[in-house]
Amino acid sequence: MQRENCQWPARCTRWFCRGRARRSNNERSSVLDRGPGEIGLRVEASGVCRTDLHILVGELADPVLPLIPGHEIVGRVEALGTGMTVPTIGQRVGIGWLGRSCGRCGLCEEDRENLCDAPLFTGYARDGGHAEHCVAEARFVFPLQSAADPVPSVRGMKRLCR
Repeated sequence: MQRENCQWPARCTRWFCRGRARRSNNERSSVLDRGPGEIGLRVEASGVCRTDLHILVGELADPVLPLIPGHEIVGRVEALGTGMTVPTIGQRVGIGWLGRSCGRCGLCEEDRENLCDAPLFTGYARDGGHAEHCVAEARFVFPLQSAADPVPSVRGMKRLCR
């Protein structure tokens, strides 16, 4: 990831869910540079959805564990994958439940990625936003209105649970 004009950290605090009947806790851990097409952002807000609670108590099958829950994320872009120019450093974005689709099936080709047969869901199959920083696929982030006031972060976050 490009690190120009930003302070992309090597480590941050993230909240790990380890599965049913296992202790979940905050830990300092490495922030991964995951590659082309992905962005790194500083999290401003991350909501707790009922889905997060289902994962915590083991009511959803096969989450990728340990994982960082949270799919209602608002933050500012701090790092871009190689060769990327959009979104821009400092831009406020939101990340929702759908974190990735295959991009090859008929549904994806019809711009109906939400019905893809091979999706990855944020906070379930890929790490979510209950952390200081997170990484997301740029195709699945949504530009949000910029504001210095943290209240719009909370309002924006609620709209991302779809």
